[in-house]
Order: sequence, then C-alpha cells, then structure tokens
Amino acid sequence: MPAQERKPLGFYLIAVLAGLVLLTPLLTSKALGGSVLMKASVFQWLTLVMAAVWAVLAAGNAKYRPNWRNPLVIAAMSWLAILLLTLPFSLNPSLSFWSSRDRMSGILNVSHWILWFLVLSSTLKTWKEWRVFLAGSNFACLLVGAIGLLELTVNRAPGYRIESTLGNAIYLSYYVLPHVFIALMLAARSSRWPSRAMYLVSFLIHAVVIVETATRGALLAMLFGLVAMAIGYLLLIAKNRRRAVLAGFSLIAVGLVAAGLIGLVRFTEPGKEWGKAHFPQPIQRILYHDFGSDRLSLWRMGLTGWKERPILGRGLENYANILDRHIDSTKDSALSQNWYDRTHNQFIDILIGTGAVGFLAYLFLWAMALYRPLRELRRTNSAGEKAVFLLSAAAVAAQMFALFFAFDTPNASIVFWMVLAMTVGLSDRRFAPEPEPETRLPRQDRRRSVRGGNPPSDLPAIVFTASVALILGWTLNWRPYDQAVDYNRIMAGYHRYPDQTVEALRKRLAKPTFVIHDINFNMMSRLKNYSESQQVDRDAFRDLVVFGTEQMDLTLANRPDNFKSLLASAYAYRELGTYDPNALVRARELGLESIKIAPNRPEGYEELSEIEMLKGNLELAWDYMEQALSVSRHAYTDGRVLMRRSAIRAMQGDMDAAEAELQKALDVGYGIGQDLRNMSDYPDLMKPGEPRPIITRYYSDITQYYPKSTLAKAAFAIAAIKTGNLDLASRQLEELWKLDPNAAESIAKDLGIALR
Repeated sequence: MPAQERKPLGFYLIAVLAGLVLLTPLLTSKALGGSVLMKASVFQWLTLVMAAVWAVLAAGNAKYRPNWRNPLVIAAMSWLAILLLTLPFSLNPSLSFWSSRDRMSGILNVSHWILWFLVLSSTLKTWKEWRVFLAGSNFACLLVGAIGLLELTVNRAPGYRIESTLGNAIYLSYYVLPHVFIALMLAARSSRWPSRAMYLVSFLIHAVVIVETATRGALLAMLFGLVAMAIGYLLLIAKNRRRAVLAGFSLIAVGLVAAGLIGLVRFTEPGKEWGKAHFPQPIQRILYHDFGSDRLSLWRMGLTGWKERPILGRGLENYANILDRHIDSTKDSALSQNWYDRTHNQFIDILIGTGAVGFLAYLFLWAMALYRPLRELRRTNSAGEKAVFLLSAAAVAAQMFALFFAFDTPNASIVFWMVLAMTVGLSDRRFAPEPEPETRLPRQDRRRSVRGGNPPSDLPAIVFTASVALILGWTLNWRPYDQAVDYNRIMAGYHRYPDQTVEALRKRLAKPTFVIHDINFNMMSRLKNYSESQQVDRDAFRDLVVFGTEQMDLTLANRPDNFKSLLASAYAYRELGTYDPNALVRARELGLESIKIAPNRPEGYEELSEIEMLKGNLELAWDYMEQALSVSRHAYTDGRVLMRRSAIRAMQGDMDAAEAELQKALDVGYGIGQDLRNMSDYPDLMKPGEPRPIITRYYSDITQYYPKSTLAKAAFAIAAIKTGNLDLASRQLEELWKLDPNAAESIAKDLGIALR
C-alpha cells in the first residue's frame, strides 16, 4: 500500500472496537441466563467509544464523514427522528426509551444501532476493509452456532431446540440468518478455491443451525432470501437471457414440487405418518407444530389496539397494555395465558408503537434498504461488486420476511445494520482513491505521510473523547447490568442471610436505573415462591415484604396502567396483610384495578380470591375463583384455580368437596404435587378415621417433588394419622427425622407415635 494511503490511528481504533462488538454474542451470564442485557450493554458501551473516536477522525478528515445525501442514511436518520417525535405521546415514555432488560429494543437501543451504522458506513469504504470485517462476523457466528450444536451431544430430547449463548432458540436463528448471506458473499468474492470452499461450508453450518433451532420464521426467511437472490441473479446479472428464462421456469417448477411434497406430508394422513416416522425432530416441529394460531390472535389484538391511537401510536414496548385489555378467552386460547409483550410481527409492533406516522418512516427505511443495493448493482460493471450488492439485498429481503413473524433482537439488529452500513460504505464515491506516487518518498517524508491523516494533535483529542464516552457508558449502559447482577447475587443468599438481605438490597437499589422495574417484578415472583413454599422465617420475611412493597409502589408510580404492575403490587400488599391486616384494603383496591384493565385474564380474580381468603370471606373468595375459571382457557390455569377452590372448601370444613376439587385438578392434568399452597390447609380440618385417598395422593406427590421439604413430610404425617394409617405416618416421620430430628420428635410426641 502506498504510504499516503496509510490509515490514521483512529481508523484502527474503530476497527478494533468494532471487532469486539462482533464478539458480544459469545458473552453470557449465569446470573441472567442468555443475558440480553449484558450483550446489549457491552455493545452500547463499545459503540459510544467508537463514536467518540470517530468524531475526532471525522473532524479532521472529510473522508470519514457521513454521506448525508445517501437515501439510506436519510431514511435511518428520519426513522430515529420519528421515534423521538412520538416518544412524548407514549403511554410510558420511560419504557419506550429504555426498554426492559429482557428485550433491549427501545429508542436508546435503536439510536445505538443507528450510531453503529453511521460509524461503520463512514469508516469502512472498500471491499478489502469490509471483507475482513464480514469474515470476523462470520467467524463469531460459527462459534455461536458450534456451541449450539454441541448442546445436541448432551440433550437430544424430543422437541429440543438449540439456544447457544443467546439463551433463546428464536434469538439464535435470527442472529444466524443474515450470516447465511454474508457467508455466500464472502464465497462469491473469494479468488481462491480453498477460501471459497471454507465459506460455503460455513454457509451450510449456518443453515443447519437454523434448522436445529426449529424456528419456522427464520427457516422460511432463509429460503425466501435464497429464492430472491436467485431471481435477482436471473433478472439483473445473468447475461444469457434464454438460459435465464429456462432457469427461472426451473426454479418455479422446483418450488411447486417442494410445495406439493410439503402439502403431502403435512395434510395427508399417510404423509403425516411417514414424516413423523422419518423426519428429524426439528423438521417435525416445523411441519406439524401449530401453524401460528397464537400469532394470528396477537396480530388481531395489535391491530385493534392500533385503531385506538392510529396517528402517533402508544409508544414502543407498550403492546402488553393492548393484550391485557383485549385478550378474549373465547378466541385466544392458543395464547395459553402466557405473558406477551410483542405481537411477534415487527411491522405491527411499529404500527402500534409509532402510529401511521412512524410506520411510514419505517417502510421508507426498508424501501431504501432494498433499493440502494439493487441500484448499486445496476451501476457497477464488476461481477464481484454485483454479487455483494445482490446478496446484501437478499439478506435485507430475508430479514424483512422474518420480521413478519418475530421482532427486533439486539444481536440480529447489530448484524442487520452492519449490512446496511456496508451498502452505504461501498457505494460512497465522494472521494476518489489517491494515485500512487511515481517515485519512492524519502524516509522523513514517508514518516510524515503515515501520520498525515492523524496528526499528533489528534491523539489527545481521541484520549479525551474516548474517556468521556467510557464514563458515559458506565452510567448509561453498564450500571444497569451491574445492578441487575448484584440483585440476583443478593437474593440468591436470602435463605442463608435473611437479616442482611434487605439492607444490601436497599443499598444496591437506592439509585434506580431502568432495570429497577424488572428487578421489582422478579422480586415479587421470588417472594411469592418463598411464601407459597412456606420455607421462610416469617419474622425475617416481614422486612423483605415491607421493602418489596415499597419497591412496587415505585414501579406502580412509573407504570400505573400496567396490569402486571397492579397485580404484583396487589400481591405485595396482600403478603404485607399477613402482618398488618390494614394492608389488605390496599391490596383489594389494586386487585380491582387490575381486573378493570384485564377483565378476561384469570390472574386478577385469583389474586382477589386470595385476599378474601385472608380476610375470611370464603364465599366471596369462591366467587372470584369461579370468575377466574370462567375466563381460563388453559389446563394449567384451570388446575391452579381448582387447587385453591379445594383449599376454600377445606377451610369451610367440607372435606368431601375439597377432595372433589382436588380430583378435578388431577383430571385436567395439573401436577398437584408441584403446588405447595394447600399443604397446611387439610390436616387440621380432617376428621380422624376418614379415608382421604385423593388428599393422601396429594401429599405423596409433594414429597416426591420436594423430597427435602420438612414441612411437606410433617403435613403428610399428620394427614396419615387423621386417615388412620399409622404405618404411613411413621414412615414419613422417619424420613423427617433424617432431615430434622427435633421436628420429627416433636411431631411424633404430639401425635403419640414412637419413632423407631
């Protein structure tokens, strides 16, 4: 390379930082599972530092400034501007801007993706530069895929879907998807067969990984992109028109035959039998799993919610508000009473979040993402460049198709915006390459030339701006992750150090970040598990309940119209009501507010029933459980409700009715032994000498699910005594003695049983 073409220091710093970004999918955290938050936080921090270095680089050299006239750059900046314009109209601007720790796709995250796009498109301008960068991304994807495929060596259970370091099969498939086309791009531009063969092998590995995730949207998107690539080649690149037409008809014929075969094995009984006997599990799931009735329900409710605020929308990340208000148990049984915060259709999500205004800007972005590489393909005479732009357009087409069945995820979005940056960077013709010198420069002049693009005065500026970015990144990007990890660490030690837990939490959560609300929801889930398992010291537990209630007040103030916030707050006050009965008044108010927002969800009625059970209003508690059962359309929820109806009947002294409800829970397939809530409701109310086979079955199942639960064994022993089964009671006390001799001896003494 001629001396005058040497890159400035800032260029290499940006390249190193960008290379580190490509490795973020490999990051994982035991504390946070697949850790979307961790990966996104590291990406944002690195991008901020990249942008700081780039600002200095662009200030001193026009070559590294954005091409503001490029329609794709205009579309990206317009999209960001529209997001900021609609932000004040969001139902929850904080959530729309920051997102949640499990999604990381709010406006802050989108702005970092666009910043990443601007830095790359302004810095990398030649195929030689992009080749190295794309090869690095492809290599990182191969590592992620290899880790996922290795999972199959230890887990080949029916229906298993590989997740790798991303912690979710869908996330993995959509991250791998663009790399299918990147691998083909690298193969097409390779001049040597060994490297070309290597990239073709990586293409096949990416395809296998997508199949093993059993994600139909990603698989169909890959096939759609490959077909779009083939059609584009025939129409725009192939020189022999006759052969192109023949190939086109052949492609159509192959597609029709494939569709016919799929229909045969999917919709005919002999075909189904043969397919289920011969196809691998991932292919079986793709072919025979429910074809999207849950998606159709989500889309229908999304469009219903959009009509309520059609112009500027209700803000990103607010789909859950629509679901809670419009879910209809008579139509949406496919949703299985799960929590959904996305429609699983990015285009409907954008329509809901930003209204018609944002949706048009979003469509303009996609139109430019497809138009620009196709236009550049027509402008160039280089076969290699044609291949790159064609595959870039195919990757965009595949991504667009995929997002009809999914939503933006951080790692996939980073790769998508990288592909867009490549299109802009390679099409930037504002600066012609400098001519090579005819004579070799003297040593002193060469030294100056090497530093010419980056004079010594730039180094202090780079150090200063990068330092500012590092400090900003700590506050903006890393501190929320650090806080979430600390919270998990503190809560994990609760049973060993209950007295220190609340003090540690108060100190760590004193300065809230955007993850505080996710932390509070998680805290309520843990408190509920602790309470229902009855494995807590009630005196020490009170401090944690009081703190949790304070935290939920904070979350409820931030998200007042959110069903999940109201429900969790109602639970917090209900738990507090076991110590202070006055708190039950507030718990009931919150429970009633929750069913106003989501009248067709069972959870609000269940919570109100639990509150009334604590207050002793058992008939009213029964009525609320009846309402919960009327809106439930899922066996697990039915069983959960029937279990608590059994407890209500037991509290009323009607053990026959209690056992009948327990039998109903068994009949719907509910695992009664996993539910500890009724554990202490039966023994004291059972009459001596009455056989209670279903209740005995309940305690037997509990001790199998929780073999180390001393309370379960104690309750089982008491229930066995009541039914007159002394041998069974003795066996349970003997097992209890192995875990807690003092408790076993005390209960044995009270029951008049001698331990062996």
